[in-house]
Amino acid sequence: MQLDIGTLTEILVKNKGSDIHIVAGSKPAIRVDGKIRFLEEYYPLTPEDTQMLAYGIMLERYKKIFEEKNAVDFSIGVQNLGRFRINVFRQRDSISMVLRYLSSEIKDITKLGLDMKVL
Repeated sequence: MQLDIGTLTEILVKNKGSDIHIVAGSKPAIRVDGKIRFLEEYYPLTPEDTQMLAYGIMLERYKKIFEEKNAVDFSIGVQNLGRFRINVFRQRDSISMVLRYLSSEIKDITKLGLDMKVL
């Protein structure tokens, strides 16, 4: 299967997941219902893979921040899927990142489980 952010985000949304985890030495993973699930169709990522994935979606200004601080947060939109909040960071001499899916669905307050008591 092709190793790119577009494909990984499609897999995440299709599986109703919340996060994608990209770490050197591990297969890409998604979080579904609070549980991490490694994507078995992929091989364990190399440091070069994780750098390629991260740098492939970062604007120049984010690359500069990352290179200065070893961490950067930003967001991207993926056509026909939605927006993702991204944290790229250096871990064990490699680049890692987590992408959080930001659903465009506005949930009813009862579905969120919030109590509407007025104080």
